[in-house]
Parts: sequence; C-alpha cells; structure tokens
Amino acid sequence: MTEKSPEPTNKHQHPNLRPPESGPITHRTKPTSRPMWFLISFILITLLGIACFLIFYTPDPTPTENTAISSLPSNLPVTSTAPLPAQPDASKLEAQQTLKKWLLVKTKLDAEEADIWGDKLYKNALIQAHQGDQLFNEKKYPEANTGYLNALKTLKQLESQKDIIFQQALHNGAQALKANMVTKATNELQKALSAYPESTKAADLMTRVNNRSRVLELLTLGKKMSDDNDLAKAVKYYQDAFTLDPLYLPAATFLSHSKLQLADIQFKEAMSLFLQALQEKNLSLAQTKLNQAGSLRPEDQSVLDGRERLKGLIVSQKIEILRQQIEKYSERENWTELIKSCEQALTIAPLAGFAVECHQRGKQLLTLNNAIVSILTQPQRLQNNASLLQAEQTLNWARSISNPGPQLRQITQQLEDLLVNAKQKSEIIINSDNQTEVAIYHIGRLGRFKQKTIQLLPGTYTIVGTRSGYRDVRKQFEITAQETSKSVTINCEEPI
Repeated sequence: MTEKSPEPTNKHQHPNLRPPESGPITHRTKPTSRPMWFLISFILITLLGIACFLIFYTPDPTPTENTAISSLPSNLPVTSTAPLPAQPDASKLEAQQTLKKWLLVKTKLDAEEADIWGDKLYKNALIQAHQGDQLFNEKKYPEANTGYLNALKTLKQLESQKDIIFQQALHNGAQALKANMVTKATNELQKALSAYPESTKAADLMTRVNNRSRVLELLTLGKKMSDDNDLAKAVKYYQDAFTLDPLYLPAATFLSHSKLQLADIQFKEAMSLFLQALQEKNLSLAQTKLNQAGSLRPEDQSVLDGRERLKGLIVSQKIEILRQQIEKYSERENWTELIKSCEQALTIAPLAGFAVECHQRGKQLLTLNNAIVSILTQPQRLQNNASLLQAEQTLNWARSISNPGPQLRQITQQLEDLLVNAKQKSEIIINSDNQTEVAIYHIGRLGRFKQKTIQLLPGTYTIVGTRSGYRDVRKQFEITAQETSKSVTINCEEPI
C-alpha cells in the first residue's frame, strides 16, 4: 500500500474575528466568466485521475528472495509476506547469501534422508530458518541473517553428528530389540539405516526385529506343547524360532532345555525296547535300539554294558548258525563248504571246540575223497606198482573212517572193486608178420613173431612195431577189468 500525504493547508487563512453570537458570515463572490470555470474543472479532474491511478494501479512490492517457508513442517505458522523496499541494502543481501548457503546444506542432507535421522536438530534448523523468514519479511534483515546463521549452524552440527546419531540409533534399536519393543526398535533401526543404508549390522538387526514377533509366537507355541508333554512338537517350535533368530537367547535356551528333556525320554524308551528285543532274541532290533540310545548318550554305562551283552549274544547267534550249516554240509558230505564254515566259526570264536574238530575232520575227508576220485578216474595208473600200492593204502584209509557217509562208502567200494580187478591179468594175443620188431611201453621188447600170448593187468597200453625200410607203426589198446582176453595185430607194411 502507498502512504497518503497530508492534505494541504492554507498558510494565509485569517482567524475569524466575528463574535460567536453573530450569525454566519456571508461573502459576496465576484461573478466569474465561463472559461475560467472550465479550466478549473479540467485541472481538478486531471488531479483526481492521477490520484486514482496511483492508488489502484501501482503494485505492492513483494520479496523476490527464496525463503525456507515451503520446507517447514506443516504445523508451523506461515506469516504473510512483508513488503520490501525497492532497493535492497547490504544487510538484506547478506541475509539472502546466508539463506542460500543454508539451502545448499539442507539439499545435501535431504538427499541423505536427514529428515528421518536428523530428528530434533533437523526440526530446530527448520524452525530457525522459519524465524529468519519472518524477520526477513518484516525487513529486519540483520535479525533475519542471524536466524539463517543459526539454522545453518544447526544443520552443520547435524552433519557432523551423523555418525554419533547412527551409533546411538543402532544402540537404541538393539536395546529395544532386547526388551522385545518391536515398534521402538523398528523406528530406531530405520533411523540408522536411513543414515547408512549399507550398514550390514543395522540390516541384520532389522531382520531380527522383523522376525521377533514370529519368534515370540513360536516360543509361546513351544511352551504350550511343553506344558502338554508333547516335547517333540515343542522342540520343533523352538527349533523354528532358533532358526529365525539364533542370537535370541531365550530361543536357544528353550531349545537346549527341551532337547535335553526329549533326549532323556527317548533314551529311556530306546533302552527299554533294547532289553525287550534281547529277551525275544531279536538281535537286529536290539542293535537298532541300542544304537539309538548310544547316539543320545554314548558314554552312558548302561549303553556300554548293553554293547558287551549284545556282542556276546551276536557271537553266540552266529556260532549257532554256523554250527547248523556245518551239520548240513556234513550230512551232504560237502567237505569244501564245511571247511569254510568251520573257518568262519574259528574266526569268530578261535577256541570253539566243535569248530576245531570239524575243521580237522573236514580237511581229512576232503583229502581222502579227492584221492579216491583221482584213482577211480585214472585206473591206468594202477599198472605202476607204486601207484597200485598207494591205491591200496588209500583204500585202507577209507576203511578206517568212522561213521562214513553214503557217498564215501560208495566210492570206497568202487575203489576196492577196482583194485581187485586191477590184480587180475587178462590174456592178450599179439599177431604180427614175423618181420616186425614188437615192443610194449612199460612192459618191454617182445621181438619178431607171428603170434604171441602174454598176461597183462587192466589198463591202457601202447604197442610199437619197427622194421628196417618201413615206416614205424604205433597203436594203443585198453584192457578193462571185465575183459579176460584181447587180440592185437601189428605189422610194418608201408615202405619208406
């Protein structure tokens, strides 16, 4: 608005000397001419137009400087804009420069989310800047500059204390989390993360805060299951809580305690089933249950004693199984498998008497059986006196065996018949051309002849004929025990 000038006064106005009781004074005016009246009216109208123009068309001056009013909290009062003088003075420029510096620092801190972590200092800086705006609009520029300086100082103080504020927020968040004050912990850690988003420690704490409600819920469920004596489910709930937050001491404590309780119950149950399985001679189940108990308490004396007892029963059971196998192989005269079972028994129990005895007898009968079979399958060996003597000794050995099985008796009889026949010679008639020299391997030279009769034991023989100027002739013939006579012809007839 524009200021109104005082109305002009007539300096030469004379005092009224007329007595108060007299009536109004009347003046006689001189008659004026028409042109004079028109000039006076024109001048008055022109002056009135200028006055109206000045009143209605001259704009009110407003500040062109930027202020911090738009940055203030919504609850702060906003004052009307004060008129500024047309020409800024030095104090005004200084206030504007200070405000500009304040805005630069504020912009930087806003990018760092100082409005979240700055808390009271940030709000104080806004209030101080707002006060500076009010003083500036009131044209109190030195005072406004002081307000802006205070706001700038507060922001720089906030900037310098960022690390301290971060550490304090981190500490407060951890303490609130420890007290299960989830909302407060969340606010403090949000403040810390707004200051340093890359902080892994703050992020880890925030993760724990986000999980805390679920952790407490799981602990409550675990407690209920524990009260209901359902320790398996209690352990599951406590384990889930511990998995979500391994650093939460109550979760670790409840989990450990419940595991011990559950392990004690499982141990007693496993040992009870172990003893029951022993009584039922179900050694496989007994081994399983003892292993379960041992996994819970490996050094418990009852587990150690149970292992020794089970070991003895397992050995006895294995020996009994081998004993049954040995009896079966003995009945079948399967001396090879019998010897294997005896050796297994001796490995388990070296002093087992039956295993020592059966091993010796098995080896003896296997050797005897192989000897008899060898003679029976190669009867021609009996042509040799030494082999014949050895066969007779084998027969005597077979006859000395007590309680021989049917197979041994059968091959012993076959050996005996073979030896009887082997001692009975057969008549062999050899025919030749009286020109050929005749010989029989292992018997000797027979010379030249047309016919010769000799006595030979059963077996396979090779007869050879030789003659000067003729190709040699070789023949093989066999004499069985059932043959009493046999005829053989040999001549050298192919000239060389």
